[in-house]
Amino acid sequence: EVSIDFKERAIRTVKVNSLSIISADKSKIWIDGELNNKGPLNIKGNGIIPLNEITKYMKHKKDLQGRMKFAVGIKGTFINPLVEGNFTVEDLAYDHIKYGKLNSDISYKNKLISLSNLKGKVFNGDINGDINLEFDKKINSFNSFLKVVNLQPYKFITNYSPRLGGSLQKNGIVSGEIRINGKGLDKSMFEGNGWLTYKDNNQSFSLSGEIREDLNLSIGVSGELTDIASYLHIPYFPLHGHASLTGEISGTVEKPVVSGVVMMPKGVVKDVLFDSITADLSFTEGMLQLQPVTLRRDDAIYKMNGNIHFRSPGFKDPYFELTGEITQASPKDIVSIFYNILPLDMKTDGHIKFSGDSKDLLFIADLRASPGSMYGQSFDDGRINLSINRERIIFDNVTLKKGKDILSGNGWIGFRGESRGEFMADISSEQFRLEDIDIIKKRTMLLRGTSTFKITGSGKMTDPLIKGTISISNLFIKDVDTGPAYLSLSKEDSELKINGNSLDMNFNGAITWNRDASFKFVSHLDDTVLHPFLSILKPAITMKVSVKASGDAVIEGRLSDPDTIQADIRLSRVNGSYSDYVIENDGEIILSYSENKLTFDSVRFKGEGTSLSIIGSLVNHRDINMFINGEADLRLLTLLTPEIKYSKGKAFIAFLISGEAGHPSLQGGLAIKDGSVRSATFKQSFEDVNISVFFNGREIILESIQASVGGGRLSGSGKVG
Repeated sequence: EVSIDFKERAIRTVKVNSLSIISADKSKIWIDGELNNKGPLNIKGNGIIPLNEITKYMKHKKDLQGRMKFAVGIKGTFINPLVEGNFTVEDLAYDHIKYGKLNSDISYKNKLISLSNLKGKVFNGDINGDINLEFDKKINSFNSFLKVVNLQPYKFITNYSPRLGGSLQKNGIVSGEIRINGKGLDKSMFEGNGWLTYKDNNQSFSLSGEIREDLNLSIGVSGELTDIASYLHIPYFPLHGHASLTGEISGTVEKPVVSGVVMMPKGVVKDVLFDSITADLSFTEGMLQLQPVTLRRDDAIYKMNGNIHFRSPGFKDPYFELTGEITQASPKDIVSIFYNILPLDMKTDGHIKFSGDSKDLLFIADLRASPGSMYGQSFDDGRINLSINRERIIFDNVTLKKGKDILSGNGWIGFRGESRGEFMADISSEQFRLEDIDIIKKRTMLLRGTSTFKITGSGKMTDPLIKGTISISNLFIKDVDTGPAYLSLSKEDSELKINGNSLDMNFNGAITWNRDASFKFVSHLDDTVLHPFLSILKPAITMKVSVKASGDAVIEGRLSDPDTIQADIRLSRVNGSYSDYVIENDGEIILSYSENKLTFDSVRFKGEGTSLSIIGSLVNHRDINMFINGEADLRLLTLLTPEIKYSKGKAFIAFLISGEAGHPSLQGGLAIKDGSVRSATFKQSFEDVNISVFFNGREIILESIQASVGGGRLSGSGKVG
């Protein structure tokens, strides 16, 4: 029903009893009521609108799904209408993301639009709040309050921020309260405050604070991370471990500044476990400032200061400018971050520096070492200058001291690029005592002397080139000066070749460069002095005798299996002298060693009043099976015991020694005829000594003893069990 004022040529009133609009897109709208040009309005309407129809009027035509139901009433006048109603949005989905359901009361009065009692089931959580907008052709001001409980926004965050979403879990929950006020749509006039929490199985965060005019931020942050690696990916320094953080976000929305403290009770950088890591950090405009980061491992402390500039969004393409100090730290831990674990067991103090990007990172260290060891060699203190670039660990200078000994060297190890698996080393010393070389000291305490040496190596780690020389001015074997000694070694192809000279004895040989380490050494003796070796058994004997030998010896086997070692020793001439008494070999002396057994194949000696033959074997200091037969000058007794100060005469011997070397069984006999012996204990000389003694393995049978002593005559017999 329509009423027209023909005089004014205008519609006075329009009454609608029932108007229904149904479109092809299934929109349905019902309207009834009265419109009065100058009088009050009274219109009611409701309807259902599929949201995909709204897409036609959107600038960015992304998929919008769902339907909106509404009911609204309009009163007042055309100039100042009053609108009240409500709406419900069901099955809301946008850009292929399902949001859920929303409903709210809506009103308009005096240029103020209000959404009140806004409620919804969104992302499996609850939303409620209010929104008010004041506008006149444009929005003049607004205020809003929104409360969210247990939202699961994983798909939403992943869609619009894949990197951030990659750090979250599907079941992550967001709750919070946010209040935002503003004047117009000018972002600089926005203000807000509130709090927000996020929690999943791997992390939890809390934010609370405010946004002031000009979008200035003042927000407190706290959180817990099961593994910090979910958020921070820094090349060369893969950091893992539980972390807690506290701090604040300041600055502006466009240029926020995040600062705070990250604490890790345990942290792992690559495979190095630290007892604690504390980081005082500040992040703004792609720049992460460390002020400082402190890492602790046992007694070691690492402190780092400086900047990491991420030149691409998402903490990508970092550039390092870091300096630091370390106290009681292990270079082994530092090197292992870049390379394999090296045998560098020491504590160091000093300065370190990182600079460059992930493609060309340079690490420099100037370290002072306290007592420790390097490649198995102990030292008292030292200085190490090393650097690490993208391809090599470079030992620019290494100086180690042990007492007055000094060892120095330099070199590098390649771990990437063309130099991967290669190395270079130059090690030397002008003074290093043999007794201070640990690899020698662990195996024997017999050697002593001051050496100078130089060893160089290069090439592949698996097949290196090695050259070296070792000179010893005076080599002592159990305190006996044997004169100078010299050793040279070289490694080419598949063998390590060794040549040397000591005690007028030349030797040479080779060791294969493989796991078996098969070797063969040939030695030539030319009047070589042997009595220093006798000092190993009886030190005092070297003061009384001189022994020289000529001949050849061949030793071969595998260092990987000592049981394979064999030796063949053939001495054409052996000469020993004691005072004016001389003894020498009677024919070629032949000794052999195989399967841990030393065999006396042919050993015969002769001299004035002496003719002895020895055959038999010794098994690795355990078992003995030796037969000694012949006659010997009694002057040899004074070499065996200090009890005998003087002896003269001849002894006839026939002994079989067998059994365990520590407790051998003795069988055979000993006879002395017309001898003379002077005892240190009795201080008497025994003249015309005649003795017959027999051994049966269980007893010593003294068949007879006769001697003249002090003008009298001594005789006797007996046995000892």
